[in-house]
Amino acid sequence: TTLYKTLSISNVSNTSTTCCPAGICWAASIAIMANYHCGTSYTALQVHDACGCLTSNYHSEEKSYIRQLGMYSGGPYYSTGNYPFCFSTLADCIDADMLLLLDYQDYDEAVAHNVVAYGYYATSSVSTTYFYYMDPNTGRKLSSFPASPRDTVCVSLGGYNYEVHCYITAY
Repeated sequence: TTLYKTLSISNVSNTSTTCCPAGICWAASIAIMANYHCGTSYTALQVHDACGCLTSNYHSEEKSYIRQLGMYSGGPYYSTGNYPFCFSTLADCIDADMLLLLDYQDYDEAVAHNVVAYGYYATSSVSTTYFYYMDPNTGRKLSSFPASPRDTVCVSLGGYNYEVHCYITAY
């Protein structure tokens, strides 16, 4: 038996602003979540303008913005904590109709990126597991989990080698 489930989300494109010239992928990702859970049609710029720019306290701010837009939030959950980003945790969240705001970090290049995890897939033996995510820059993507659920999830995207630093749930 194959394990598979995706939530029906639509992409929201990333953009940049004068105050956030590197982009507002976090706002696009939160818009994706709000549009799914609340039936809205936010753009990244609308979320940014309603919430403001992120500061160094960005995880707390992201959770606050998720709540401000009418959702519940949980986390942040770190890869080394009790609820690491692994197949079983993702499957539990997706089965409970939760989207995950993933915080990607490329520590060598000092860059970060946000995407939304919205589904999972596993081969019949569950020896190979995958997650679906929506990238505000390029759309739908599929990436694999490492063999061990305690290993950090790594993703090559847009010329960067990201690690999943943590995730925040929205429901």
